[in-house]
Amino acid sequence: MGTGLLVRSTSQNDGVSSVSVENINLSLRMGYEKKYFQQERWIPFWGVQADFGYLSTHVTSKSNQAFPGPGFSSLELRYFFGPSFRGGVLCAVSRHVLLGTEAYFTMQLSKTTSSSTGLPTVSSVNPVNMGFNVPTAIFLVFRY
Repeated sequence: MGTGLLVRSTSQNDGVSSVSVENINLSLRMGYEKKYFQQERWIPFWGVQADFGYLSTHVTSKSNQAFPGPGFSSLELRYFFGPSFRGGVLCAVSRHVLLGTEAYFTMQLSKTTSSSTGLPTVSSVNPVNMGFNVPTAIFLVFRY
């Protein structure tokens, strides 16, 4: 089981125009992981999980000139769900320190809603979005 939250805000101003971008990414993962503990140096593992999430991107742009226009604002919301399959290996550097990596295959069903200043709101469903990443993480584990 795991969660993730990322909130990032950036702005840029060159004197002529200013642009600000805000990203929010929230995810929840639940699943099963099987490790094959051995007396050997290498410990393989695999896992299956379900991912749920929400992504939001808000972009605002405006003119800094003497006669500024109305500006522009865009908001994109995305909700997703899908299964993930992962596998990896841990290397026992010592009895208490493990170094590992994993590969990750994911499939997602998502719904995206986009709205912009002066334009109608557009919704779309993406039936299947697949991805394969190697390595997705390189991690260090301490055990006692």
